[in-house]
Amino acid sequence: MLQGSETPRIFTPPLRELTPETSLGFSLIQFAEEVLLVHLFPWQRWLAIHALELRPDGRLRFRNVVLLVARQNGKSMFSQVLALWWLFICDVELVLGTAQDLDTAEEVWAGAVNLAIEVDDDDSPVRPELAELVQRVVQVNGKKSLDLVTGSRYKVKAANRRAGRGLTGQRIMLDELREHQTWDAWAAITKTTMAMPDAQVWCLSNAGDPTSVVLHYLRKMAHGPLGDPDGICAADGTRDLSADIPPDETDLGLFEWSAPPGSLDDREGWAQANPSLGYTITEDTIASARRTDPEWIFRTEVLCQWAEAAEDVALPIGT
Repeated sequence: MLQGSETPRIFTPPLRELTPETSLGFSLIQFAEEVLLVHLFPWQRWLAIHALELRPDGRLRFRNVVLLVARQNGKSMFSQVLALWWLFICDVELVLGTAQDLDTAEEVWAGAVNLAIEVDDDDSPVRPELAELVQRVVQVNGKKSLDLVTGSRYKVKAANRRAGRGLTGQRIMLDELREHQTWDAWAAITKTTMAMPDAQVWCLSNAGDPTSVVLHYLRKMAHGPLGDPDGICAADGTRDLSADIPPDETDLGLFEWSAPPGSLDDREGWAQANPSLGYTITEDTIASARRTDPEWIFRTEVLCQWAEAAEDVALPIGT
């Protein structure tokens, strides 16, 4: 049976061997499995260990993390675990979750809240060590927040030019970054971290299209120090300063599960874009999508390929 790839096809390599002393990812995995009772997939464990790498001075290596992976592979669950770990283990004062569609951000938030306050058939907390730290859950539309007695909060906002203004965030999650067609939301949200020397921004998405200006730029900036593996920097026709940044000096981490450019029916490529293949996604399901989807839909949504990385397929007239 074909299994999804644990390791992304393209990623920012670690500076040194990753151990419990050099990565906080081991702490997140332990929290997920022993406290949340959530069994992470191999690729999610790999991601946690690599994205939460520490510098020798103890600070997080990456200030910005970009996760690219095909649809329905478990980004939302990983986001929920990450947010709760920040709150309950790291005592982060403010976790800010956003998405272009507020409903999407609120769905991820609601899943995290349920993990924290879930009760069994006898109305007893499933995770009492978390439930006793929850001060209140604000359910007001547009103001939803999970507040702890420690003062930590997890809030959600729509990704727009006003999001996060007036707040100071330590950890930011930008879901579906492919939908950011201007820099307005990025400017408003990420700059809430400017006074936080050890802040971290997570950008989660599948592949974008020519309108995904923010994700396109960040991906290109990450590919540059890695030697431009898919040729996207060269294709731009401009020299990018990212190419002058040695991989060991970048604070932008890219973790990209995608099929190689040009591949379409290569099932090994399917496994590279779908790390949850063999767990929640089946080979037959992907094969069905290949038979029924227009090629550009299949490439973007299932293979996590960009229009710039594959032959453009024009829509038939009338679609």
